[in-house]
Formats: sequence, structure tokens, C-alpha cells
Amino acid sequence: MNGLNKTFRNYRWRKFFYVLSGIYAVIVILLVLVSYQVPEIYQNIEQQRAITIKEVLDDCIKTNEPSELTTALAQIKEDEAIDFAVVSENNFSYSTVPSLDFAALNDWIDERTLSYHGVYKIETQTADYQVWLAIYRMEPQAFFGKLIIFLMLSVMVLFAIVTLLMMMMFKNLVAPIKRLRDNIFKLKTYQLSAVSKEKEITEYDALSKELSEFTDDLQGKMDSIGVKYTTLEKELQANREQSIYKQRLVNAMIHDLKTPLSISNIQVEMARKELGMDAAPARLDKIVEKNAEMLDEIKEVLNLIHTNDIATNVKPEKLDMIKMIRETLRRFAPVFEQRDIQYSVESPRKLYVLMRAIELRQILYNVISNVSQYTDKGGEFELNIYDEAEEIIIEAYNDNADSQNIDFEHVFDLFYYTKANGNSDSTGVGMYTIKKMVDGYGGTCTFIPKDGGVSLSIYLPKKIVGVHDE
Repeated sequence: MNGLNKTFRNYRWRKFFYVLSGIYAVIVILLVLVSYQVPEIYQNIEQQRAITIKEVLDDCIKTNEPSELTTALAQIKEDEAIDFAVVSENNFSYSTVPSLDFAALNDWIDERTLSYHGVYKIETQTADYQVWLAIYRMEPQAFFGKLIIFLMLSVMVLFAIVTLLMMMMFKNLVAPIKRLRDNIFKLKTYQLSAVSKEKEITEYDALSKELSEFTDDLQGKMDSIGVKYTTLEKELQANREQSIYKQRLVNAMIHDLKTPLSISNIQVEMARKELGMDAAPARLDKIVEKNAEMLDEIKEVLNLIHTNDIATNVKPEKLDMIKMIRETLRRFAPVFEQRDIQYSVESPRKLYVLMRAIELRQILYNVISNVSQYTDKGGEFELNIYDEAEEIIIEAYNDNADSQNIDFEHVFDLFYYTKANGNSDSTGVGMYTIKKMVDGYGGTCTFIPKDGGVSLSIYLPKKIVGVHDE
């Protein structure tokens, strides 16, 4: 019976809603029609008023004796906005106008102020009467006052209907959506017992009902397990994150080997051209030096692959950041030359930091690699290093005419990249890697538009990376 009663109530409110909506539509249509027909309505009212006054005057003349007729006609004059003259063949006359000459009265009266004007004859048993009648127009203020009252009442009725409809919609449609939203928030915070139960819902709470059933089932399963995460699950999660981090770092380092290989090939070609010249030995020495650097990096990658815990087994060491910046810039010198990029570096002569060499090298490499890819051809690149009291700031600015196409809020997200400047080789991990490594040292990163280009700023706190024995 409870289910039947609920179904009947739901049907009843819907029916009432439709009826109210129909009444609202009818009133709106009526108001539109009335507004459109106001002149015609006014004209019809005037015509009906003239007919009524004429009938009253005729009845008065027909039903009253000549001795009483004067008093009755005076009363009609007092009640209505009219002028008239009545004469009979037995010398009876009554007039509200200055003359009994009907022809003169026709010339005297201003018909623009009249709704009716005429001369006619009334025959009675005692005498025949000639009547001259002029009915003046109704005062416009009176008509429009009544019209405004009608419109105001209609608007009040419409407002009441709309208010009632909105209350019904909120109660029966919006409230279930709010309950669903609240239930989802409770589910996100594991407040399973607080999710609305079936007794509180309506036919429009279908999702909430399913959500309630789901939370009951989930609560039972969670109660049977007892805990959300076991120690083993936490260890596996930590190992997985460690593995992902190491894999990304190794992939990035292997990817970096392209640069020394490309430069080595360029050096070989130049050495071939310089064979027999004095510059050839120096060129060959440069090739050997680059190959040695590449071999050291390969060894570092292999050691990293066999390292289980980078944070534990790879210790921070005292590093000259300025020296590493110069080495990285030398790597990219052919790329800058090819793209006609002018660069400048402003920094202290030396700046020692306490960091893992592999991570500092990767941060600097990714910064300059991004600059080499996204700086406009023929543009400028500025690298400024600031040694502040509390932090070390690395600020890299480069010209970029397509900066409006960059989503600055998501530039540090994994796999985010842009096709700006025609670049199609981006993998979307460079900026992400920079931020993850800087976060590991308690630092922060920002990337903003600046002066027709973009600026990347890295802040490293000295309390973590500072060298205190210098």
C-alpha cells in the first residue's frame, strides 16, 4: 500500500503541475490578446454604453407621465455624461442644451467628443416625442484605470503560479539532484553510512537509489576486508613509483645521448675536410673528448639501471652549477647556430650546490633542450642565475611568438606538449621531469608569458641544496 500511495502522490503532483502550466499559458495568451485588442475593446465598450444610455432614456420617456417626466429626465442627466432635448406635440419640452432647434444643435455640438449623436422619434399612448441626443465619450482615465487593475491582477496571478511551479520543481526535481551530489561527496570521503536511504528518496532519485545500494554493498566488502591498504600493498606501490621514476630518468638520459652523437658526427665531417690542415689534430681531439663524455654517460645510465633506490644509493655531492650550465650550453651550440638563436648567460662565476649530479644535469639539459626547440628562429634566449639569501633561482627566458597557444596551467603535466614553432619531436615529459626533480628538493617551478615570449623560473631552497662549508 505504501508503494501505491507513493505512486499516486507522484502522479497527482505531475497532473497538478501540468494543470498549473496550462493555466499559466492561458493567462499569458489572454494578456497578449487583451493588449493587442485594447483599442477595439475600448470602442466596443463605448458602443455598448451608448446603446444602454439610449435604452434608459427611451424607457424613461415611455413609462413616465408628462408630469413626472421632467424629474426623471433630470435624474438621467445627473447620472450620465449626455446632453439631450425632448419636445412633444402637446407643448412639453425638456432640454439640457441652450436651444430646442435641432438643426442649430447639430451645428453647435462637437462630434469629436461624442460616442453617439442622433435625432429620433418616440411614440407613446399619450403623445409623440422628438428627441435630440448626444452621448459624450467615457473618460479615458476611467477606462485605463480599469485596464491597469486587470493587468496587475493578471501579473499577480502569473507570479503566484510561477512561484508555485518553481517550488514544485525544486522539491521534486532539483532536490533529488542535490541529494545525489551530497551522496557522491559523502562517498568520496568514505561516509558510506551517511548516504541517503531509500525511505528519503522519490522516483527522481534513481541514481541516488543505485548509489545507496552500491554503498551498502561496498560497506559490507570493506568491513570484511578490515583495512583499506595492507603493508604489502604500500610496499608494492612505493616500489612501483620508484621503478616508474627510474625508468623515466633512464629513458631521458638515453634520449640525451643523441646530442653528443650528432655533434660527434659533425666533428668527423669537419675533420675530413681539414685533413692535412693544422686544425685537424685539434678537431680529432675534440671528437675523442666528446666520445669519452658519451661513454661516461652510458656508464652512468648502466649504473642507474642497476640501482634499486636512487635516493639512497646516489648521494648528493658538491657540484659547480655554473660549470655544468656551460657544458650543457656547449652541447647545444650547433643547434643554436643552426636556428640562429642568440643567447646570453648572466650568473656568478661559480655557484656550488649539494645535489645528485644526474638530477642537476637532467634539469639543466631539459631546460636548455626546451629552449632550443621552442625559441623562434632568429630569436633570443636569456639564462640568468641568481644566488639569493634563501634560494637559488634559475630563470630561462626565450622568444616565442606562439605563446598564446600554450596552456600555462597544465604545462607541467605529464605528456603535455604544444606544436608551437612547428616542433613535432616533443614527448611531453621534459617539463614534467623538471618539476618532479625540483619538487624532490623542496623547490618550485613557474612558467609564464613574458615580453612576447615565455619565462621558466626554478626556485631551489638553500636549506636543502646549499653548500654550507664554502
